[in-house]
Amino acid sequence: MLSLTVMKFIDSCVGKVLCFLLTPLARVKRSDEPQYPHDAGKVLIVKFWGIGSVVLTSPALVKLKEKYRNCRIFFLTSEGNRDVCEMMPGIDHIFTIRINAGIAPFIRDTISVLLRLRRERFDFIVDFEFFTRYSALMTFLSGAKIKAGFHAWEAYRGDLHDIRVPFNYYWHVTDNFICLATGDCASSHDSELP
Repeated sequence: MLSLTVMKFIDSCVGKVLCFLLTPLARVKRSDEPQYPHDAGKVLIVKFWGIGSVVLTSPALVKLKEKYRNCRIFFLTSEGNRDVCEMMPGIDHIFTIRINAGIAPFIRDTISVLLRLRRERFDFIVDFEFFTRYSALMTFLSGAKIKAGFHAWEAYRGDLHDIRVPFNYYWHVTDNFICLATGDCASSHDSELP
């Protein structure tokens, strides 16, 4: 079983190196002006940690369904979040990875899920993790057409996302999620700073 401390260490050390090594490839593959898709038939949401944060993605899922009327939403999360995701409306399919089962099952699940993600050929992926390199790597390696994720100076994730949105610490998490998922940042929050 992997402890949280070990997972953070691996994500920080190994994740930084992998993000750094893959960034030149990401830059070569990226179009000049990455934009949100006009239409998306298959959308993948990535959110591994924080069961409360998984639930807080719900308003963003609703907005995605409004923006892309016929889209199917897939959700990639840890196995421990499966039950919660099954209760959330709008999710059509759930992929899970056993994060706490030990290093061998974690690696097997990661490879297996990555192969499945590549077969699905997603139009758009939204990485709702704030700082982890693992989610950025999974998002990039999925082969999706357009990838969006949070960008923060305090957590180097390379340039693995096509669309990088800063996390706004003055907004509620749900507002940040809506902004990242839809690109509609002006109307995603109820109030501005005074």
